[in-house]
Amino acid sequence: LLGLLANLPDWIGALRGDGSKPPNAEVLSCIRAWRLPQPVTNALFGRDPAWNALLRGAVYLITDPATAGEYEAAAAAALTAVGLAADVAPAAPTAPDAGLLLAKAAATDALGCAVSELLGPQPTERYQGIIAALLRAARKHGGYDRALYAKLQPRDGSLTLQARCQGSPQALTIRRLGLGTADANQLQQALRTREPVVVHLAADGGDGLAAALGVDELLAVPIQPALAQPSFLLLDRGLGLGAIELAHDGPLATTLGQVGTLLHGNLLLRRRFARAQRFSLTDPLTHLFNRRMGVIALDQEVARAARTARPLSLLMCDLDYFKRLNDTFGHAAGDRALQAVAELLRKTVRKGDTVCRLGGEEFLVVLPDTQPEDAAVLAARLFTAVHVRGEELALPLTVSIGMTSSRPADTGERMLQRADHALYASKGQGRNRFSIDVEPSEDEVRSI
Repeated sequence: LLGLLANLPDWIGALRGDGSKPPNAEVLSCIRAWRLPQPVTNALFGRDPAWNALLRGAVYLITDPATAGEYEAAAAAALTAVGLAADVAPAAPTAPDAGLLLAKAAATDALGCAVSELLGPQPTERYQGIIAALLRAARKHGGYDRALYAKLQPRDGSLTLQARCQGSPQALTIRRLGLGTADANQLQQALRTREPVVVHLAADGGDGLAAALGVDELLAVPIQPALAQPSFLLLDRGLGLGAIELAHDGPLATTLGQVGTLLHGNLLLRRRFARAQRFSLTDPLTHLFNRRMGVIALDQEVARAARTARPLSLLMCDLDYFKRLNDTFGHAAGDRALQAVAELLRKTVRKGDTVCRLGGEEFLVVLPDTQPEDAAVLAARLFTAVHVRGEELALPLTVSIGMTSSRPADTGERMLQRADHALYASKGQGRNRFSIDVEPSEDEVRSI
């Protein structure tokens, strides 16, 4: 605000557009940086005593919070002088000690609000979402003009800018920043202490992090300092010419770095847990459920069928002469054959059905709410589709299938045994076919 007030007379003249000479390059640069409107031809911003009182009140308000009431009165007088009436009641003067207490309370409230926003009820599942929340909290609650996210490259010691807060006025035009010895030492210090550091512009104004970003100073906040490729939040107040003081800005910046590190660590743990859980439940080659999950799903469906009196069918599939295929065409071709059959099974069955790889070249298909005749139609489609797929892959790929359906007081183990017997019947009859082991109905019993 002080920087704005210092250049305000020149800017007012540029906005009025009635000066004797056009505005210089510095004034035009300020207008573009502050996104001020184009020059207008009216005398709204005249240099009269009311506006001078307004400026003096603004300066007093910055240096002494006790003058808030005087500033509001000066603002009302200035607005009235140019024909803009405002019903602004002067505020009661506040004691300096109370002003300091209010400032501290505001800082504490900003810290609490930032933490509350970051640690919301629904944790984000994307790393980009965490970074966006950190940048947004830094600008919103820290009063920074620009918030950038950068990763430290361990090979050459440079910084790669990867994101900026969407509300920042400057575009992200620079992607890679070289670091001098002083800047690199400061960033390494921040990683060791896990606390933010202030990076200043070099005395000679030479190359450096601050010079590359066009500011006199910036705050570097470390995130994930223990990783091989740590990252930083780069915060500055270059637009408003505000100073960065660790005594005031350090607590919020440190909290942002620690919360960001915590959120990223939790996200990694959740992803690793999900990956470990997925690997423990699925077959790594075919990405189908493994035998354990198939047996669990079968037991659950058997219990559900007994409780609801709904039909349940089971298919056990085995690739024919798979060892001969591996020996003749190689194990890579055998893996392709397994993956092709798994993909066919996945595409053919319904969404609520369960497909798993029992082991080797055997697959299990659990079909809830499926009558035996419907399961037989599906089995015929499967062994025909596998044969066609084998011809497309130029491999002798066929499958034998055994089918069974649930019976009263049935168990998953009994269904597996019956499906296995039906499968061996298919192999004994020449393979590339399916056999059925189901309990005959009363009508069928009478006709026998």
